[in-house]
Amino acid sequence: MRRSTELPTLIVKCAACRKRKLAEFDLGPDGPSQTHHTVGAWSGPDGDDKVHLRCPCGHGHQVPRQQVTDALAAITGTKVIYL
Repeated sequence: MRRSTELPTLIVKCAACRKRKLAEFDLGPDGPSQTHHTVGAWSGPDGDDKVHLRCPCGHGHQVPRQQVTDALAAITGTKVIYL
């Protein structure tokens, strides 16, 4: 089930596959949250410094929380990035 927040949405796709959606984030009042097709897990000293994403093909990616926050703050609507 997809949550519709009407907030800016960042879609992360695998750069190696160019087709697999790894995660979708929106920026709520308490920071970025995963909204759909979640395959990532947040980790770090505070429990949420990076999100670890893994493609079904085995490609792994780590994305810093600040990178997700900055990307969401810079967009309106929906943006797709490849990592």
